[in-house]
Amino acid sequence: MDYKTAIEIFDTLAEDDKAKEIYAHFGLAVFITQCLEQQAINMIAICRQAKQKLKTQEQVDSLWDNYDLGSRTLGVLINEIKQLYNLTEQDTIELGEVLRLRNYIAHDYFRFNAELFYTDSGQKRMIKDFVEFRDRAKLLDSKLINYAKTYIDKVGLTDKRIQEIYKQTKKEWQQKIITDEHKTRIK
Repeated sequence: MDYKTAIEIFDTLAEDDKAKEIYAHFGLAVFITQCLEQQAINMIAICRQAKQKLKTQEQVDSLWDNYDLGSRTLGVLINEIKQLYNLTEQDTIELGEVLRLRNYIAHDYFRFNAELFYTDSGQKRMIKDFVEFRDRAKLLDSKLINYAKTYIDKVGLTDKRIQEIYKQTKKEWQQKIITDEHKTRIK
């Protein structure tokens, strides 16, 4: 959904629901950047898996755990991607800009823009900022997937295999009942 459509929907909401809508767009922007971060991890792990010709499941799991459970920031992951992949100059610049914007949105946006909540036009501007950022991050994610395809094929992750993994994981989790004992903090 583009920001104009998002604002049209926003205009139909009751006043009590407008703040929730802004937070929903913020949440989606942050979610997309976490997807982008996971994509960076995927790119690195798949490349390393292919180059190191890992054979055993234990070796593969250890590699993924090193990145999935590691303490690398998105900035560190981006630097590693730049070393492993032949990114265009434009894509390298875009990665840096998306990282800068992600950090701003996640850490400073509301602090520096809290007064935007006081006006209708300010609230719409917030939605526009979050939607435009989200779309920019999604476009970059698509580009990164294309870079990774070289190694994805080498490790046997065909589209069919990815769909099988997705369906199996979804099936397993749909059957689970999540209680307070479930750990949501891994790191």
